[in-house]
Amino acid sequence: PNGLRSQDIFKPARIVSICDSFSSLISKRTFREAFTPFQAIKIMEEDVGKYDKELLKIFASIFVRMG
Repeated sequence: PNGLRSQDIFKPARIVSICDSFSSLISKRTFREAFTPFQAIKIMEEDVGKYDKELLKIFASIFVRMG
């Protein structure tokens, strides 16, 4: 947002970005089926530079413990 990058973006905004994308990926859309939580995390991890790497790692660890 506003041309800001990585650590310049307010931390809660980086967290919301991860949650919002995850929610979108695991939701069924008219143009595609829903991804599993594990597929969604893999997709997000492959989108290098879009998400805070450390926050995404913490987020993903929640599902590793559950799986």
